Amino acid sequence: MRDTVRGDDHAVAPLRLDGHRLTLDNRRMAMVEDSDIRNYRPTHVIDQHNIMRYTDTPVLIAASPVAPASQAPIRVD
Repeated sequence: MRDTVRGDDHAVAPLRLDGHRLTLDNRRMAMVEDSDIRNYRPTHVIDQHNIMRYTDTPVLIAASPVAPASQAPIRVD
């Protein structure tokens, strides 16, 4: 994670416990609710297969056009 207040990086461990999303942060020496962390920005993601650089750029997914929810689908014979 990048600490945007201090301007440096460090590792944290995210986890889920009893329906809560927590972060184990060695700077606070506590498990902190994700919603309480505002000054950290992810830089990398590590899972069981890879280490990947995190990006805020949205991923575009190719999909077939969908009619707006307010309109009924058009039938083509």
